[in-house]
Amino acid sequence: ITYIKMSLEQNMENQDGLYELAFCYDVLDKQEESIKFYQQYIDTDPYSYAAWYNLGNSFHKLNLFEKAIDAYDYAILIKEDFSSAYFNKGNALVQLDKYDEAIEVYKHTFEYEQPNADTYCAIGECYEKLEKMDEARSYYKKSVKMDPKMADAWFGIGVTLNHEERYFESLHFYKKAIDLEGENPDFWFAMADAHYKLNQIDESIIAYEKVLEFNPLDIEAWLDFSTVLYEQGKLLEASETMAEAIKNNPEAAELYYRMVAYLFALGSYADALGYLETALTTDPEKHYILFEYLPQLQDNSAIINVINRYIR
Repeated sequence: ITYIKMSLEQNMENQDGLYELAFCYDVLDKQEESIKFYQQYIDTDPYSYAAWYNLGNSFHKLNLFEKAIDAYDYAILIKEDFSSAYFNKGNALVQLDKYDEAIEVYKHTFEYEQPNADTYCAIGECYEKLEKMDEARSYYKKSVKMDPKMADAWFGIGVTLNHEERYFESLHFYKKAIDLEGENPDFWFAMADAHYKLNQIDESIIAYEKVLEFNPLDIEAWLDFSTVLYEQGKLLEASETMAEAIKNNPEAAELYYRMVAYLFALGSYADALGYLETALTTDPEKHYILFEYLPQLQDNSAIINVINRYIR
């Protein structure tokens, strides 16, 4: 970093040096230091589109999306055909849920460079978020036609079909995505859900196991997986699954509340009350979760007495 800065001091037109410096800051995860440097650099050379662009990227990595967009706008103002700045501005708008704006910004890149699979996929995702599934699917298909290895686009096609309750059709596209990225837990989660909706329980269980193998911190996946087991009458397996979930996510109160429900269903009342105490200690405000899952427990005086000690 020191030598690159020295090089830039001698030649402020060295755009490659700016990008190399950005790479170094990124590898070292020194975004605040990066921002400070680029702001100082811009004070000296306010028309450096590369500096504004790198500043925007640093803001983006710190989730400062509004500031990132402002920086990208300056880069675009200086260099109108800066397609990478348009693309990254689109990404920042997506993070702010401004999908319509993001679509327009992504499409601006086509004025300055040939369309590519990444941009088509990004536009498809925006349409998906807007629940415009036909448009989303159209752009996802353009993406995979241009790059058959674009796993996110194959997955996106499946998501649009799932939204239309075309679960069997969605499986084909989830499988295509998994063939390309076999360790992606999001892909397996969607696969598990589709199998479940098709009442293909064994396949759903296998897919949930894959989700949790690749991402044991996914609380929703643990809850859904245990629900599948519970609905199949596998109460002990459901409780064992929840115990494993808690082991991996000891701060997640919702897992303790679900464990209480399973233990009561098993008749393990003392253990259930013990977990209830832990759940209430972790997050008493979430006690409603227990009654959402098993409403009949609202009539259990032992449970109500324990809860009242924590919320009154």
